[in-house]
Amino acid sequence: MFAANALRWWAPQIRAGNVVRWPYADAPTVPIDERDIAAVAVRMLCEEGHGGEDYVLTGPQSLSQSEQVRIIGEALGRSLRFEEYRRTKRGMNY
Repeated sequence: MFAANALRWWAPQIRAGNVVRWPYADAPTVPIDERDIAAVAVRMLCEEGHGGEDYVLTGPQSLSQSEQVRIIGEALGRSLRFEEYRRTKRGMNY
């Protein structure tokens, strides 16, 4: 997962209040900053010995989506709450 996805997914909700409503609160992801991907690409393109190699890039730590929201809140000095929703036959259920 790209770390910047949080901007598109959660930033509007965080700007509007202290609740992020999103599915899969406990889904683990290992967000990676796009600048880290770029740094690896530069090394692969500029250094010898990477031809034909496969690399798996991840961020430094596995975090659930609710943990990511909590950490964003800490960085902002706010107490954010994650409310998980699930799709039902009638629509979204919070």
